[in-house]
Amino acid sequence: MINTLNKQVYSRNYRANTKIGGIGATIVNKSSLASKLGISETWITNFSISNNDVYCNIRYDYNIPSGAFVNNLEITSYFDYSGKVIQLLGSNANSACFKGTANLIDVTLPKVSTMLGFVFYQSGIENLFCPELTTINGSWTFRDSNLKQFVAPILTYLNSPAGFLNVPLEVFYAPKCTYIDTQINNAILDQLHLPEVITYRINTSGSTIISIDLPKCKYVTSIRAFRVYGLTSLNVPLLEELECGNNTGSSPFADNATISSLNFPSLSKLTRNFFLNNTDSWVNLTDVYCPNLIEVGNEYCFTVGAKRPITLTVNTELQNHPIGSLAIARFLSYSANNTIIYSN
Repeated sequence: MINTLNKQVYSRNYRANTKIGGIGATIVNKSSLASKLGISETWITNFSISNNDVYCNIRYDYNIPSGAFVNNLEITSYFDYSGKVIQLLGSNANSACFKGTANLIDVTLPKVSTMLGFVFYQSGIENLFCPELTTINGSWTFRDSNLKQFVAPILTYLNSPAGFLNVPLEVFYAPKCTYIDTQINNAILDQLHLPEVITYRINTSGSTIISIDLPKCKYVTSIRAFRVYGLTSLNVPLLEELECGNNTGSSPFADNATISSLNFPSLSKLTRNFFLNNTDSWVNLTDVYCPNLIEVGNEYCFTVGAKRPITLTVNTELQNHPIGSLAIARFLSYSANNTIIYSN
């Protein structure tokens, strides 16, 4: 959000709709700014420099060019107050426009609707205001940045593998998002609430998240979908298909030392290997409720590393599934105290 100081600066010089912080030593006139932004010098009026920050009015819509500020250590902010920036060009580590801008902290881009990969990779970005952002499509968009609050009120599609890797998120707000594929580690969130997500593909390994709420989610397809510290509440009531885990034993639920039960009333299909990788961290888990589960992908899906008695509820039809019957036998043989309940 545009902070109070910058509102005051803007109100004092209403003809300046753009502020680019920190670049006054190298962008010294309209010509050098036009060259940097790939626009005509005639588009720029009221150019001035104050405290090494560039102020100007840019008259027409434009895109920030590919590679414009790659590895630039001077830039500290980019405020496009009147929404002239339409796109951020460049989609790899050599061309993304703000990649490697370690001292860039504040960015306001009110009309940008799409972001590609690497845009803020290895940047110092802490505060981002993009209220019309609807799509993120590309890897490593915010990876290794300092972003603390991700607020995207109308974002509907987020496909950015490792997009938030090593990012110290404290808020993740995307209430309209229906598809999400990314990695969020190193975050500390009270809640991850995604009320419209249908397909959830987030690797949360290494994060601390107290509550995960996915009231409309039907498909979870991440190896470490719920692998977080501190989880006490998990709500995925419409989940139909869980595609998690892999051949090396990665679990979608590892590191959950606090959760005591898993409740998936709509789950019918497990399509990968390990549903319960109950290592020593599973000190409280006692109940797993999947009354509609009729298909599993691996006979070991309930038994890997279990450390305490578990009561497992599945559909009676799972006994007739060739792999399901083996999985049930493995579960019961692993511990004499394990219990299975069949639901019709």
